[in-house]
Amino acid sequence: TVSSNTSIATATAGVNAVSGTYTLEVKTLASAATATSQNIINSSDIINNTGSDITLTISNGDANTSATITIKNGQTINDLVTAINSVSNTTHINASYDSNLGRLFLVSSTTGSNSKINISESDTNNTILTKLNLYIQNGSNADFIFNNVEIINSSTNNVTVAGININLVGTNPGNPITLSVQTDTDTIYNSIKSFVDAYNDVITQINSKLTEERYYDYKPLTDAQKEQMKDSDITLWEQKARSGDLNGNSTLTSIYYSMRNAISGTVTASDGTKMTLSSIGITTGQWYEGGKLYIDDTKLKDAIQKNP
Repeated sequence: TVSSNTSIATATAGVNAVSGTYTLEVKTLASAATATSQNIINSSDIINNTGSDITLTISNGDANTSATITIKNGQTINDLVTAINSVSNTTHINASYDSNLGRLFLVSSTTGSNSKINISESDTNNTILTKLNLYIQNGSNADFIFNNVEIINSSTNNVTVAGININLVGTNPGNPITLSVQTDTDTIYNSIKSFVDAYNDVITQINSKLTEERYYDYKPLTDAQKEQMKDSDITLWEQKARSGDLNGNSTLTSIYYSMRNAISGTVTASDGTKMTLSSIGITTGQWYEGGKLYIDDTKLKDAIQKNP
């Protein structure tokens, strides 16, 4: 899939994508909830000077993401950051403090209109929240137009439309870009060729073992016989002695024919079309080659182009 402007969107074609050119206009991106302290807080400032512990309850919009933290009397903004991050696996909210700006920043790890930052305080005077004076902005959904159809309910910027996996990265209201989907014939062909090569390797090795000559005159050597022979002669003898051990082996023969039957069978494509390997250009060689497969490049690539 080719995007005419990758600063707006990138895309990859899924298995159900249809070749063609599509238009995409991104009006807004899905955003995460954020919060920023409006008051300047120095790193040494005490945020809890009440003389008692204060409990903060933090959530990302629903009860399943709610967690509580305790800020002890005399603790600072950095202690608050540590406490918030200690429960981030539950709240999906992370905190950071910029000492140069004197600001606390909170951000949700989720996006969309359900992404929120809710904080409440046990202290009736809201001591900590008053000192922070947080400006909270909830998350929002992505709003984009795909082939003149407006879609506004995506909570993330990773969407799948018409079988195309799209990653929204920028906005372009009023200036649609194009997404071109083309069959990647070479990649599909290379995958098939790799499979055929691997199959041929296996089927050739199995066939060679099933037909390997057996040398009945070469019996296993005794220790006494080995003492009278050179190492090189022992190696050659033992190769002959082991030759043909799997000749005609019933288990290996069953595996061999199961593989060949699977390859020669009929399969049904996603569109319901029934096909065999021979119908797309993959055929078996001569009988004496033991089931080795051959590819007609032109016929296979044509079949991929027509029905990827």
